[in-house]
Amino acid sequence: MNAIRTFIIFCVFLLFPSSLAFATEPMKLIHDGKGYHLEQDGEKILMLAGELHNSTSSTYESLDKAVTTVKAMGLNSVVATAEWDLIEPEEGKFDFSSIDNIIRTADKHGIHVVLAWFATWKNGESGYAPLWVKSDTKKYFRCRDSKGENMNVISPYCKAAMEADSRAFSKMMEYIRDHDANRWISVIQVENECGVMSEMDHSKAGIAAFKAEVPNDLTEYLKANYDSLLPRLKQRWTENGCKMGGTWIQVFGDNDDARQFCLAVAFSEYLDNVTAAGKKSYDLPMYANAWLVNDDQKPGNWPAGGPVPKVLDIYKAMAKHLDWISPDLYDPDFKGICGIYSRQDNPLFIPETQRIAGPAYYAFGERDAMCYSPFAIEDVYDDPYFLGEYKVLGEILPLVAEYQGTGRMHGFLRQSEKDSVETFELGGYEFKVWYIKGERFSHGLAIQTGDDEFLFAGVGAYVTFSSSDAQKKAYMWKTEELEKDGDGWKTKVYMNGDQTNNGQQLYLRGRMPNEEYHEYGFEIPAPWTDVSHQRRFWPEWQKRFKYSGIYKVNMYTFEK
Repeated sequence: MNAIRTFIIFCVFLLFPSSLAFATEPMKLIHDGKGYHLEQDGEKILMLAGELHNSTSSTYESLDKAVTTVKAMGLNSVVATAEWDLIEPEEGKFDFSSIDNIIRTADKHGIHVVLAWFATWKNGESGYAPLWVKSDTKKYFRCRDSKGENMNVISPYCKAAMEADSRAFSKMMEYIRDHDANRWISVIQVENECGVMSEMDHSKAGIAAFKAEVPNDLTEYLKANYDSLLPRLKQRWTENGCKMGGTWIQVFGDNDDARQFCLAVAFSEYLDNVTAAGKKSYDLPMYANAWLVNDDQKPGNWPAGGPVPKVLDIYKAMAKHLDWISPDLYDPDFKGICGIYSRQDNPLFIPETQRIAGPAYYAFGERDAMCYSPFAIEDVYDDPYFLGEYKVLGEILPLVAEYQGTGRMHGFLRQSEKDSVETFELGGYEFKVWYIKGERFSHGLAIQTGDDEFLFAGVGAYVTFSSSDAQKKAYMWKTEELEKDGDGWKTKVYMNGDQTNNGQQLYLRGRMPNEEYHEYGFEIPAPWTDVSHQRRFWPEWQKRFKYSGIYKVNMYTFEK
C-alpha cells in the first residue's frame, strides 16, 4: 500500500506544477444564462477544496505546514478560519497578523482561500467572540433557555453585538482589500452554522419578537414565491390561510416551526447587516452555511434559526446581501440536499462535507457545484482513495467547468447499498449506470463532448446504452482509457473485445495501480491492470484498490 500512496502523490505533483499565476481582479459571482459560476480575470473557477481544522490557521507555522500538505494532495482551494477574538482582542484595537499569515501562505503556495469569519456564532455558540464581548452579558446579551438562564450564545436580537461584529468584519475586509495583492482570498463565509440550541430565544427581546408581527418583507416574499416555497414553510403558512400581516402565531400557528421561522428572521437580518458592512469595504462573494437537520427533528440538539431547508426561503427573503446559502453536507441524502440548495436563486457551494471524494463527481457534474470541500482535509493526507479521486477530478476539472450549465453533462452516485441502477439521457442516447454490489465506491460523471462522443469518469459501475430512436441499435465503435498528459490527453489503451463486451458495455473499472514484484531475487516492474467486463463481479477484483478512470467513448447506431 505504501507504494500505491507514493505513486499517487507523485502523479499529483506532476498534475499540479509549482508555477503560479497571480490574479489581478477579485473573485466575482457571475449569473448568466447557464446559471452561476465564480470567475476571476475572465476565467471560470471551480474550487476543488478542503476545509482545514478550526485552529489550523491560528499560526503561520500550522497553516503553512497544512497547506504544503493539501496542495500536494491536489487541492486548488482551502477553507481557512478568521477569528474575531484574535483580530480584535481589545475593543477598537485590531491585530491582522493572522490575516497576514493567510495571505503569505496563499501567495507561497498559489491557492485560493475561502475565508470563514468565526465571530458572533460558530456551531450555534459564541466561542469565537472576543472576551470583551463575551464577558459583558448586559451590553452583549445572551439567548436564554426555557428556564430563563443565559446560554453560551449571543442573542441575534442584540443590536450592540451586531454593530460590533459588523465593524470588525468591515475592518477585516478593508485590510484584505488593501493587502491581498494577488487576490487569493476569494470567497467569504459570514459566521459559521449560526443558530441557538433551543426551540427559541427566551430573552426579553426574543419573546417580544415572537409576539410581534411578521415582517412585511417576508410575507411579500412568501406571496410572490408561493409556488416554489419549500414544503414546511409553505405548509405552515397555508394552514393559517396565507395571512398577510399578523403575529407569528396568527400567521404560522403556535408551534416550534413558527418559533424557528421567527428565529430565522433574526439570524438572517443579523447576517445581512454584517455582510452589507463587509461588502461596503470589499465586495467579494459572501455566503452563510447551515448545520443541516431533518425537518421533523425537534430543536435543541442543533442550532435552530440557522439556514436549514425549512427556512431557506426566509433567508432568501431577508438576507439580500448574502450571495448564496450553503449546506454543510453530512446528510445521507447527498443528492436530495444538493437539489434543495441548487436552485434558480441559489448556486450550490459545499464548504464542508464528509472526507470522501466520490460525491464531488455528482455535485460538479449534475448540480453545477462551484465548490466541494471535505472538512478536516489534513486528516486524509494519506488516504489513497481520496488522493486518487482528487487526482482524476483535477484532470477533468477544466472540462467540467466548460460543460456546466450546458445540459450536456450528468453526474451519478450510489448513496446507499439499495441503489442498483440509474438512467439518464444525453446526446440522443439513453444510458443506464449499473452499480456493482460489493464495490467500495460507485460514482462518476458523463460529458457529451461531441456528436456521438462522450467522456466518462468514474468507478464501481458499468454502463449500458440504447439509442433514443427505438428503430436503431447503439454500439461503441471506439473506446479509450485516457490520462492527462500536460495540456492534452494520452490514450493508455484502446478497449474492445473482452474489455467492452464487444462494444456493448463500458466498465468503469477505474485505475488499479499495481506494485512491482520484489521477491526471491526478482525485480519485475508492474503492468497496467487490464480488466475484462466479465471480471466486474469477481470478489478479488472488487476488493482491489482502485479509483476513478477516464474513458472516451465514440458511439454509432444502425437500423434494427
